[in-house]
Amino acid sequence: MDDRTLVNTGMAYSEKTIETADEVIQALLAALSGKTSEKQNHVLESFARYAKIGGGLHVTQFGIDHLKDFEPAAKANGLTYYAVRDMKNDKVSVIIRDCDIQLLTQMTRQMAEKGSPLYKDPQLYVAEFLDKYEGRDIVFSRVESLEKIKEAKGDAADKGMEFAVGRQQDNSYIVMYLKENYKELVELGIADGARNPSALLGSINIQEVKQIVRQKRENQGVERGKEKEKRYSR
Repeated sequence: MDDRTLVNTGMAYSEKTIETADEVIQALLAALSGKTSEKQNHVLESFARYAKIGGGLHVTQFGIDHLKDFEPAAKANGLTYYAVRDMKNDKVSVIIRDCDIQLLTQMTRQMAEKGSPLYKDPQLYVAEFLDKYEGRDIVFSRVESLEKIKEAKGDAADKGMEFAVGRQQDNSYIVMYLKENYKELVELGIADGARNPSALLGSINIQEVKQIVRQKRENQGVERGKEKEKRYSR
C-alpha cells in the first residue's frame, strides 16, 4: 500500500477536519512513519502527540506543481505539515493540525496575492456565477461566518464546487450555490445546515441582479480611473 492509498484510506470519510478518532489517526501516522525520512518522522510524531491530547488533523489538496511555492511559504510562516505526492493525478495532499487551519488560510491568501495561488478561487462574482449557472437549480443560504467560507475555499475548489457571496441591503450576507452541492457545502461550513436553502429564482429577478452588479462594478472601475488621474496630475 503506497502513501497516497494510506492517506485516502485514513481520511476518506472527511476531507475537511478529521475529528479525533484515535485508532484511525494513530494507525495512519504509524503506517506513514515507516516510509519517511527522519525529518518527516518528527512531523508525524508531533501529529501523534497532538492527536493524543484531543487534536484533529486537516487535509487539503492542490496541484503538485504548486508544491515548489508552498514549501518556502510554509517554512516562512512556521507551518508544520506532511505532504504526500500522488504522481498519478499530479496532486499533493497536505496534512496539518486543525489548530493551524487559520494559518494555512492566511498563507494561501498571501501566496495568491503574490501571484502563486494554490487553487482556482471557487468563489465567483455574483454576476459571473449567475451567468455561468443560469438555468440550473440555484439556491441560497444565510451566511453565518465569512471566515469559515474563506477557510473552506481550498476544499470547495478540490471538489469543483463554485459559489458566490452577496451582501444584502441590511449588510447581511448570503451564499449562492447549486442545490445539488448543498449537503457537501454544509459539511465544509459554507452553507447553513440549520435550515433548508431557499430557491433563488422564487426570490429575486436574476437578470435585474446581474445588471445591478455589473453597473456597480463599472462604477467602481470609473472611480478607480479618476483616482489614478488625480494621482498622476499632482
